[in-house]
Amino acid sequence: MSKQVYNPFEDTDIKTPVFKEDGKPLILPAHIVGIEVKEIHSKKTGDDMQVINFLYEVSSQVEKIGDIPIFPEDEEGNYIYDKAPTEHKPATLLEEKKFRSSGSATMWRNLSKGSGGMNRNYIKGCKALGVEVKQEKIDYDGKKVSVDVIPEPTEENFLGLPVFIVLGIDSWKNNRGVVINSTKAVRSIQNENGDKKQVLENQLSSDKSSNGSAPSGGGEEDPFDSIPF
Repeated sequence: MSKQVYNPFEDTDIKTPVFKEDGKPLILPAHIVGIEVKEIHSKKTGDDMQVINFLYEVSSQVEKIGDIPIFPEDEEGNYIYDKAPTEHKPATLLEEKKFRSSGSATMWRNLSKGSGGMNRNYIKGCKALGVEVKQEKIDYDGKKVSVDVIPEPTEENFLGLPVFIVLGIDSWKNNRGVVINSTKAVRSIQNENGDKKQVLENQLSSDKSSNGSAPSGGGEEDPFDSIPF
């Protein structure tokens, strides 16, 4: 075996920070390149539901961000965001990097009843990503009213859509009790200045699960008030 060397000047594999120097979340342009749909049954309500997750790929528009800060790390390799960055790296190093959805970026749909809070939020989320939500007229209480036709969570509707994503840290314990931190996309919204990407293959598979947990929400400040471009 020939001699192998590590050259730090050629090392372009960087751990993605989730915050900027000003403490605001790092927002990245991306495309949806994968969709995963699981069907679950709620024992509490008796409803059948779909939980929809996405895989995002950072787009070439990331070059508009310029440089990103690289923070010092603690003993476990986690960034220490309340300390000054040790260096800056070009954001283009993040191009084509992929992140799975979590938190508010995960979508939920109620299959048992069309009208309700879960499907209201699902429709709102579809519109926020640029998915067309069609309307039709129905008879209700003796008159014609307009209603939303709930979009199906299909590859055709979602793959290739240009979005902005907010990154966050997902933490959990493995079977040895060790805390694992993973960078995920925790919020997403349509990138109106981005072009739709042709995605030839769904990079997340669809399967079914017999159990799951209910979605959670929050009332934090909207990070998309400061979209970078």
